[in-house]
Amino acid sequence: MDAHPGIVFRSTSLGDRIPGLAKGPDVVEVVRVLKDLDATGEAAVVETCEWLGITPGQVRIAVEYYAAFPEEVDEELQLRLEAAEESSVLEQRVRKLLG
Repeated sequence: MDAHPGIVFRSTSLGDRIPGLAKGPDVVEVVRVLKDLDATGEAAVVETCEWLGITPGQVRIAVEYYAAFPEEVDEELQLRLEAAEESSVLEQRVRKLLG
């Protein structure tokens, strides 16, 4: 994508397309880590690199994409958080049932 070098689009099982780093995780995963950190600024970039095994340049590419399309990324993040919560609830029910 010319406007956002380093960003590729990946197809999901539902036929949607989500932005990701060309050689790394989805943009939403980078944003999720950044939002969960207590660190800010360059310290947040460094810590995100450590968590995800990516470079500072890759973090900045994801941040720049997020800055351009925050609603798109936030919507995907919310969907993933809801799916994780549903999965956790189901797992708890199975454990309770099976003991």
